[in-house]
Formats: sequence, C-alpha cells, structure tokens
Amino acid sequence: MLQIPAGRHVMVSNHCSVGDLMILFSHPRLPQRYTHLITNSLPPRVTRARHLPVIMRPASPATYDELADSPADASPIHLFPEGGMTNGRGMLRFSRGFMRILQQQQQQQQPTLQHQQPDQQHHVQQSEHEQDQQRQLLSTAAAARSGGSAVSQTLPVVPVALRVRGSLPGVSTHTLTSSFLANLFWFGFSPSTELEATALPPMAPLPGEARGAFVRRVQAAIAAELGVEVYDMTIQQKRQLAGRGRA
Repeated sequence: MLQIPAGRHVMVSNHCSVGDLMILFSHPRLPQRYTHLITNSLPPRVTRARHLPVIMRPASPATYDELADSPADASPIHLFPEGGMTNGRGMLRFSRGFMRILQQQQQQQQPTLQHQQPDQQHHVQQSEHEQDQQRQLLSTAAAARSGGSAVSQTLPVVPVALRVRGSLPGVSTHTLTSSFLANLFWFGFSPSTELEATALPPMAPLPGEARGAFVRRVQAAIAAELGVEVYDMTIQQKRQLAGRGRA
C-alpha cells in the first residue's frame, strides 16, 4: 500500500471475490475514505448508505461526470473496471468508463495551464521555427511542474492486484454460472479467507495516448503482477455466455 498517493486518485483493481471491497474498509495505510463505484443493479438504499467505511455510488456516466466536476472534493475513487467477478485465474477486459473522469479533469485544468502561458496575442507574426521553439519550452515547463515526467495533467491511476485464498480445497467458487448469493454463501462458509492487495506504481496517460491504449496498459500491469491472462471478453459477453449455460 506504500504506492498509494495521499491526494485524490483513481484506484482500479481486478475483482475475484465478493469480499474484495473489504480491502478499503479498515486498512491503516489507506489515505482516506474512498468513493466506490458499484453496479447499478443493487437497490438504491445501498448507495444511499453513509455509515459504511466507503461511500457507495452507482457506476453510471452521470456519476462519472459529477465526480469529475468536483475538483475540490479530495476523496479518492475506487472501481472494478471488469464490471463483474472472476475466479482469479484470468481477467475480463477492462471498461474505459473511468477515463471519463480523467479526461474531464484534464479539460478543466487546460484553461489554468493556458492562463499560465505567455500572452501570444502580440506574436501572431512569429515564424514557424519560433513557434516550434516556444511550444517546446512550454512542454518542458509543464513537464517540470509535473515532476519531470512527460505525462498528461490528470489524476493518477493506481492499479491494485487482488488475490484471494480460501481454506476449502476442492470447492470451486465464483464459477461462470454461480450467482452472487451462492458466491457470498461459500465466501462466508469458508473458515478463513485471505485477501491480498498489491498496489502498483501510479500511472498516467502519455501525451497523445488513446483511451483504450492506456486502459489496456493499466490492466496489463495488473495481469503481469498476478501472472494471469486478460481474456478478450467483456462482462456483457460473460453474462450472455452464462445465460446460455443455464438454459
């Protein structure tokens, strides 16, 4: 957990058990209370609860926009970009939804950065060579402000690799067709369950890096830490496959 920054950030992790969220409940090294984006299929009373160690919010475009439009809110954000649980032996393809928060934050910061740049209204007749030199100087200054790394001015993304170990050998939980209640039963029935969270170094999009490319890079870092494969399957495709399996 030493990799987690103290300021506002977006934490993303794989999702391999019904107890994964407990890593945010009481870990002494976590900086503050997280806002966790959870599935819309849960009852509204779950997201209205304010007594939990984390704040539950529905993972919807409206929530993403609201969080991005609140720069004064320093609370960090956590979500499972897979959109559903796996058994820890592989990963579903990450959704790009959390990039909506990063992009809007970047757009809000652009006017501030432009205000800090020298006034160019009286230099419209500059040669192309002079303009290139000025752009390079501004880029170097922006990199210096960000600690010398040539990355976009966005919230840091903290990848976290989750592992779960139960004490019931031979019992398969979180299978393709198992329900949430079945997963919860076996999770609670196990005499002991060990959750391990490995926080990886914070990441940020490179200049000009596409949204999908950055999301794949974040997920690849988690998959490499876990030593698992990222399957070319989304949560929607998994649900369709599970539906055919029950038929």
